Order: sequence, then structure tokens, then C-alpha cells
Amino acid sequence: MKTRRRQAASIRPSISPAWKTVNLSSIAFPKLNRFLTGYDLRHVFNDDMTRFDLTRILTGSEGTLAFITEARLDITPIPKVRRLVNVKYDSFDSALRNAPFMVDARALSVETVDSKVLNLAREDIVWHSR
Repeated sequence: MKTRRRQAASIRPSISPAWKTVNLSSIAFPKLNRFLTGYDLRHVFNDDMTRFDLTRILTGSEGTLAFITEARLDITPIPKVRRLVNVKYDSFDSALRNAPFMVDARALSVETVDSKVLNLAREDIVWHSR
């Protein structure tokens, strides 16, 4: 399974002048387990702070930081057959324990909805409009 960040093998952006002045060392990052969308600032640098991975920022910024003028992508072929499988687990932990099965099944996409997200959705007016 590939994420947008892994698909963007290399990019050549046209970066706005405002972005060049951002000091990432002064930014405090909250501890989140969700970093696959949006600005992935926590993972922009490697562990020893010697390599900057611009794809971590640009692939989640949806065009708000730069325009990509050239890109080389590692694209997943379009499947000949599509299936939607909905699996309910007793807990989020049991779903995580089953993740190797999803990898072995070569799932192209896996969407999880934990109790926190589900409870927030239940509070939304759209949930009660039916």
C-alpha cells in the first residue's frame, strides 16, 4: 500500500518567498498518530536532522505552499477489478493486529474510523438530519 508521500518520488516545486523564511526549529509539534494528511512537519527532517524531505510538506499542503512544476511519480497500476470490503472490529487494537492480513491481501486502500472520529461525527448536525 502506498501513501501519497511514497508516490511522490521526486518533485521540483516553485516555492513562495514566504515559505523560505519559515524557521521549523521553533515549531512545537503535538503528538498525533495521524500524519498522512495535511502538513507533515514532524517528519520533514530525518532523525539526525541532516536531510529535509520536501515531499512530506508539499503532498499534504494541497497547493497552499508551492506549485509543483515537475514531478516523477511511483504510480500504482489501476486494478482490473475493484471490491469494497467493510470490516468491523471489536476494538481499534484488534483492527491494528489484523493489519498484516490487509497487507498480505494487497489492499490498495484502507480507511479506519476509530471511536473518537465516530463520536465526533455523531455530534455533527449532518448525522441527525436523516
